[in-house]
Amino acid sequence: MNDAPDIQLEAWQECVQFLKDESIQIPHLSERLLVDTVNGLDVIDDQLRYKSKQGLVSRCLGVFGSNRRREIIIQQTQQQAMHGLLYWIEELTHNASITCEALSQTRVRLEATRRDLLYVARHSIRNRDLIEANTERISYIEQRLNMEIETRLESLEIDNEINKKCTAWQAGNLYANYPALIQAAYVIDDLIRGARGHRICEEHREYLYNAVVVGLKSMGFEPGAPLSLDDWLRGASIDEPERQQVAVWLLCHRRKALLHNAIGESAELGKPAMWVCEKISNGQLLPYYKPSGLVRELRREAASALEN
Repeated sequence: MNDAPDIQLEAWQECVQFLKDESIQIPHLSERLLVDTVNGLDVIDDQLRYKSKQGLVSRCLGVFGSNRRREIIIQQTQQQAMHGLLYWIEELTHNASITCEALSQTRVRLEATRRDLLYVARHSIRNRDLIEANTERISYIEQRLNMEIETRLESLEIDNEINKKCTAWQAGNLYANYPALIQAAYVIDDLIRGARGHRICEEHREYLYNAVVVGLKSMGFEPGAPLSLDDWLRGASIDEPERQQVAVWLLCHRRKALLHNAIGESAELGKPAMWVCEKISNGQLLPYYKPSGLVRELRREAASALEN
């Protein structure tokens, strides 16, 4: 008899592991599983409503005969189902592919179940400890869901900020009249400023890389095609003296940001500065950069400036 819970738990774990593996190949599978699993709480709520509607006399008489056996079966089924569903919900809410909307629906559904559990606990001395244990577990899941939703919403806001800035850049509404290389440096420096700069640099760097590389691609730079640093810098020259000074002022204010400085001085000189060859020879700058490598180095220098 004692082996039954272990067998059930093992079956749950095998099922969960299979579906977790399958969700890697089918991202929206995890969200469908979460929604259907939460809907499974309807069974629990039906049992809770049935118990809460029982009158005092019915509960007292329920200790005899078939009523007692039926109540014990209901309680056992309720506890097993609640344990299994909560375990499953905990597993599913860890999946990053689940949307905030699905997490919000789960939170609302759990809140309703927790209220029903608390109501029944007031009328069920015999089952109170088990119900309170489930209530505490639901409260824990709700707290974690609240944190997860808040984190994801903030993450979406940051990605939207990157997308909004890069879309405006590609549309010609930002950094117009500057060479493409300088525009790329500007958009990176703009995005890493402010309170969210550190999060963009660390947690959203890949999204930032991809967005800026897509912007450079729209200007004719192939993502997989390396260009010599000399060619990159010659393409950064600016004819207008006023814009030359703006570029130098914005890009050359950090001594250790070699690539930024090289771009800023090249904008003013119309060719790579003399010191660039020396930095290439001693390995501080690379002789060739793909757009992705160039963007990564500009991001690294911008992030380093945040730390100082």
